[in-house]
Amino acid sequence: MNKQNVTEITKRAFPWLIMILMSSVTFVGILSELMPSGVLPLMMADLNISEVQTGNLVGYYAIASAIFAIPLISITMQFNRKYLLLILLGGFAISNIISGLV
Repeated sequence: MNKQNVTEITKRAFPWLIMILMSSVTFVGILSELMPSGVLPLMMADLNISEVQTGNLVGYYAIASAIFAIPLISITMQFNRKYLLLILLGGFAISNIISGLV
């Protein structure tokens, strides 16, 4: 490497926007996966079901996520990952807003 290449590499700005978008997607995805465990008592009360039935409900969601993860990844391989993540983040946001209104 010559001095000009080193200077060009050091002058590149860190991609903060991409880092913030990826962090947001990760945060929302993990939050959506872990949120039911924190609201199990509220779910039991609202749905008038037992603790076992509520646990099964969350378990079924986890099993469905595991089963459909690989086929969905295969289907979306042709799309640009950045745009796909932005669309998914928007979908998560809209679904959380709608569920908050209900």
